[in-house]
Order: sequence, then C-alpha cells, then structure tokens
Amino acid sequence: MLSRRRRLDVLPIELAGRIPQEIFDIIIRTVPDFHTARSCSLVCKAWSSTCRLRFFSQATLDRDYIDFLAKAGENILPCIRSLNVESEYKILLNLREDHCKKMLSLVPRMSRLTSLELVGCHDAEIARQFSAKLGANVELTTLKLGMLSIVSLEECLKCVGFFGPGLRRLELGFVAGAGMSLGDEVCLMDPVLLKLATVNINPCSVPMLHWLASSRTSIRSCKLYWWATRVEDLSALEAFTNVENLTLHFRSFDPSYRSLDQALAPFPKLKTLFIELSREDPVKDYVAASLGDAGHGVPWYIAFLSGAVSTLSRLTLQIFFRSEQELDRMEWGLLNDLLRQLPAYAALEELCFQVRWPYPPEEADRWIRSRVDVPRSNFKLKVERCW
Repeated sequence: MLSRRRRLDVLPIELAGRIPQEIFDIIIRTVPDFHTARSCSLVCKAWSSTCRLRFFSQATLDRDYIDFLAKAGENILPCIRSLNVESEYKILLNLREDHCKKMLSLVPRMSRLTSLELVGCHDAEIARQFSAKLGANVELTTLKLGMLSIVSLEECLKCVGFFGPGLRRLELGFVAGAGMSLGDEVCLMDPVLLKLATVNINPCSVPMLHWLASSRTSIRSCKLYWWATRVEDLSALEAFTNVENLTLHFRSFDPSYRSLDQALAPFPKLKTLFIELSREDPVKDYVAASLGDAGHGVPWYIAFLSGAVSTLSRLTLQIFFRSEQELDRMEWGLLNDLLRQLPAYAALEELCFQVRWPYPPEEADRWIRSRVDVPRSNFKLKVERCW
C-alpha cells in the first residue's frame, strides 16, 4: 500500500549552494526548539557561528561563568550582546579579587556588546572600570543600573556619563541617593544623553528630569515611578514634548492640583498611557477640577485623563482593591463618559486594567467588564493580574 504522506525531496546541492548565508541565519535564529538549534550548530562552521550568537547573546556573570568564559572566550565573547553583572556572589564588592580582575579582562573582547546591566554595585567605580575596558570600539545602547549604593545624584549621573552619548535606553532602579536635591554644579554638567529614546526610573525625582531634559527632543518612552512627591512636579515633564509612551506610578502625593486637567497637554504625540490608581485613602481622590461645574469634585484620575490632547491607542490603568465594594469606589460612570465623549479616546483600541488583588483573576475580569461600557465593536478590553 502506497503511503499517502507527501514526499519531501532534498534540495539539490547545486541549488543549496546558491542560498545566501543570511537566509540560513534567519532560519536558525527562529528555530523554537533548543535541541534542534544545537543540532544545527554541528552542520558546518557557518551554521555553528550563527548558533553561537543565539546561545550566548545574553550572559549573566557569576564565578563559574567567568571561569568558563576565560577558557572558551575567544569563540564566545564576541557573541555576547547583553551582559548582566550581579553582586550576589560578591565579585563586585572588592575590585582586587581575582574573579573581578578576570571579569574585567574579558570585557574588551565583547566586541558586539550593546547592553549592560549592573546590579548591586556599591559605588560608581565598577561603572568607570567597565567603560574604560570597553573602549571606543564598543558603543552601548542600553544601560541598566539597579540597587547601587551611590551617595549622591551627581555621582549617579556621572556613572551614566561614563558610557557616552551612544546610549538609547536608560534604566535606573532603586539607586540610593538618586532622589537627592540637585546642586548647581550638576545643573552645569555637559549633556551626554542627546540621543536617549527610552528612560525607566524608579524612584524618579524632579532634579533627574531636569538633567534628562538634554534628551527632551529624542525621548519617546518614559516610565517613571514617583514616590512622596506633588503632582505639581509633573511640570518637569513638559519639556519632553515628543513622548509617545508614558508610564506614571504615583505613590504618595497631594492631588489638590488646580491644573491637573492640563497635565497631559504638553504631549501632542502621546499614543499609549499607563497610570497607577492605587491610593491608600480614596477620600483624597477627589479634586476641584476646572471641568464642568467647579463646585463638584471629580476623581484626580478623571481630571488627569481628561487633559489628553493626542489620539491614544492604548490606555492601561493599574488598580488595587480587596472586595467588590471597594471596586465601586471608582467613578465608573465618569470613566465611561470620558471614553465615549472625549476626542482623545475616540480611536482607543485597547483599555487594559492591571489588577492587584488576592482573588481569582476571573472574578476581577467579570466585575470590571460589568462596569465598563464598550464604546465600539473594535474596542478591546483586557483585565490582567499584576504583582
């Protein structure tokens, strides 16, 4: 009995030789199975080189991996594009340690390195040494600094400045001292981030935004965490008029800001907006905005969202509640009116609620969908769980 399975003929060798290597590179990079990709690395040297770029493009350094790279580094080090250096193994606590010296000796051979993440450093010295080892041949585009015990904002900004004007993405997370006041000497620092496109800062401060203003025309995406500040400080964002994606996490602030409904006016190109609505005291949510009847207060987030002047495609609201009764504290009627009536939300494609609560996510999905009026047939409503 003949098999009904379709026969797959092998491509003739004279045709296979005409296929550019770039085609094979694309196929190998998209192979989902690791074991299949590992088998591809055994076919020939050209395929092996492509597979190494896939296997070793991201590296997290610890003592064992440093020893491995020191032995097999000539073929692997040029493949590393993203490097994560953590201090959990105490290799960064003392620059005189053998492993730290060995690690720094490997850096100059990472010729394709574009992203560097330093976590848990205790001063800016390690950043200075990394930048010195990278030299002029390697230009980082992404820099992530996390949990650095830097004594002042000035030192933090100098740490960023070590890596020069090539940076496109900057992430600062829990950098001690980054929220300190900015001195005159820092205000006069030469701008080095003229091409920065994405910033992610936690916690954020007004002085840091003033320094980042040197990139005000190039920044397209801002993700900022505000801790213990005033809404008036949002005026520091007004210089970033080309922002297309804005994420704001508010922690503790006084929402009694008379121009809150104008806070989004400086962003005519805004496409996606994320704001956190979590508040410890819902009673303080109401402000006397300049909307409608000035004698009636509206929630601060309604006043804030009403100020959008661009046509948004995606809006994400992060909320926290412990019961369905707490969920009713939100002004759903005002939110639905805002989505239906304001031009900024006329073309909204997706409204996403990120929910922080201890109950099953399907209950949150059901409760929220029963309160949101879907304005159009092509409108997508999502409910996600976050932590």
